[in-house]
Amino acid sequence: MRMLAAALIAAAVLPTSAYAGTATGTFKVQTNVVASCKLTPQDINLGSYDPTSEEALSGSGVVSVMCTKGTTPILSYDGANGQGQTQYMVGTSTSSKLSYNLYSDSNHSTNLVGQNTTLQTSDGSTAQTMAVYAKVAGGQNVPADSYVDTVTVTATF
Repeated sequence: MRMLAAALIAAAVLPTSAYAGTATGTFKVQTNVVASCKLTPQDINLGSYDPTSEEALSGSGVVSVMCTKGTTPILSYDGANGQGQTQYMVGTSTSSKLSYNLYSDSNHSTNLVGQNTTLQTSDGSTAQTMAVYAKVAGGQNVPADSYVDTVTVTATF
């Protein structure tokens, strides 16, 4: 019994395994950060147009742009039914065309289509916004219908 008690005490005090040595290694954790931008354009609803009036119809929307830090986006705009700088909304029932233009200012003096607009270099944490203004000239002889165009905004970076 004394031998058993001595063996138990020795097992508790002495290490049960001996290490012959150690080895180490290293590894890397890496990634590539790519330049990218996310665009969030807002639709522009111009309301009701009266072709018997000489009064122009206008409205605005916003394009939000969020890019990778250090990226400088250049925006361009193109309507699906455009010819040069003039864009056309097409009637959903009649296929008639109602012309309009897109502008970067509320005075409707700087046409966006066919132009590039350079935004500030992104800080990577705050979305930049750009106002977009649409204007339909008054007095266009078109039939009653719902008119629509799809505008593509592209960020080049």
